[in-house]
Amino acid sequence: MKKRSKRGTLSISIGAIVIIVIAFVVLGLGLVLTKTIFQRATSEIPEIFDIAKLGKEPTAESPLTVRGEISIKRKATKELDVGYYNTDRESHLNVSIGIKNCLSVATGEDVSGTDAPIVVSREQEAPNSEPIPYLIFLKEKGLDTGEYICEIVAMTKGDTEDEVYERVQVSLIVTS
Repeated sequence: MKKRSKRGTLSISIGAIVIIVIAFVVLGLGLVLTKTIFQRATSEIPEIFDIAKLGKEPTAESPLTVRGEISIKRKATKELDVGYYNTDRESHLNVSIGIKNCLSVATGEDVSGTDAPIVVSREQEAPNSEPIPYLIFLKEKGLDTGEYICEIVAMTKGDTEDEVYERVQVSLIVTS
């Protein structure tokens, strides 16, 4: 009886080895390219979305952009996106967004005072000819349910009086 050798032979053709090496190189390059694209996107895209999510970008013709109709529940807080475009030749410092002059549609009376809504916003520098996004919080402090006409303003707070740069009227609808 003939004795068989226990040594096995593994034979892979040179062509198969070359194909496997090329596949791993292409896979590695694809992963590096994908990683580079995502790193660049995460650093640059948030700046684009800040202005883009406003819906309407502020321009020289429309320097203050906010939704024209704002619905809010009584004694609630609502997050809003507002855009401001400085049309002056110089930069404005410490610009914030505020709310002024709310009138009741039902009575025509001014609702300033303790129940008047307030806006909380960050102060930012507003370079000239550049759109600036703001994330603001509108706090309703106890108005009666109904509709109000208010002014949203871009302003710098002063010691005695605020300097208002731009204003736009909005409809504020208070629900229960």
